[in-house]
Amino acid sequence: MSSLDDTGEIVVDSLNLVNEVNSASSCEEKPITTKDLNGIYNMLENLDRKLNKISDVEQRLVKIEGLVSRMDNLELRVKKSETEISISKREIEKLRKAQKENDTYIDGYSNLFDGLKKDITEVKSQSQVVKNSVTQAESDVADLRSEVDICREELREDILDLKCRSMRENLLFFGIKEEDDEDCEEVISEFVHKKMKINRDIKFERVHRVGRKNANRDSRRPRPIVAKFSNYKDRELVRKQAPKTLKGSNFWVQEQFPPEIEQRRKALYPVMKEERKKNNKVNLVKDRLFINGSEYVPQTDITYADVAGGTRLTPSQQDRKRPRFTSR
Repeated sequence: MSSLDDTGEIVVDSLNLVNEVNSASSCEEKPITTKDLNGIYNMLENLDRKLNKISDVEQRLVKIEGLVSRMDNLELRVKKSETEISISKREIEKLRKAQKENDTYIDGYSNLFDGLKKDITEVKSQSQVVKNSVTQAESDVADLRSEVDICREELREDILDLKCRSMRENLLFFGIKEEDDEDCEEVISEFVHKKMKINRDIKFERVHRVGRKNANRDSRRPRPIVAKFSNYKDRELVRKQAPKTLKGSNFWVQEQFPPEIEQRRKALYPVMKEERKKNNKVNLVKDRLFINGSEYVPQTDITYADVAGGTRLTPSQQDRKRPRFTSR
């Protein structure tokens, strides 16, 4: 029997006992015996036990209510988790779709990269071909530049030779006093006849002073006079006569050359001086020095500074590559 049934039975017995006492009182008074008291005592004990059981039931009900509350909370948490799981499933589905799309894009990019890799390989191959072509072109340009340098040097030498030829009939006269409004041709004619003792009638094409005139007449030095002879033989006669008649004076005569030739000649003057001290026969023709009939070529006459670096020389420069004596 359950605790509630027991409690109900005790209540019923109590009511019956009360009813009997009430009925006895109304009819006639009966004395209360020990048996009756024991019965009442037993019923009270039963009632106390049942009440204790009811207290235990109440405590259990409290615990059950706590469990129910916890179950409710757990149910809420479960529902919340189910909601979150549902949301997570939707997100996972979206991620799966995005992954599929990414896989599609990656496949496309992979194909694109494969194409680009192939194109890059082709470009590298073509670049190597172009590089080889550029290298060859640079080599050709270097050879062409070398050839141009050779042609330029040869052309420079040819032009220099033409300048020398244009000055072939010219002589420079130094030390002749300069006057205002002078006639240079008359001055040279008189100088040749009187000072150099040449009685031949010598013709000139043109005669003039060389250089800028100094405004201060007292401090200026006489400028040289250049004379172009009409006849080369007359020019040679005057040139050869000059050392004989002008030696020891303040006058001298020399051939006219372009500045480039003059620089070369100046480099040879110290050699001439030393060789004359040795009583050797020295002859300077244009920019070529002959010592006892053999030509001397100075090493400093090489115009290219990078001969060691592979620069090609003109034939005339190759002949002057090192000092030597050759037969005239």
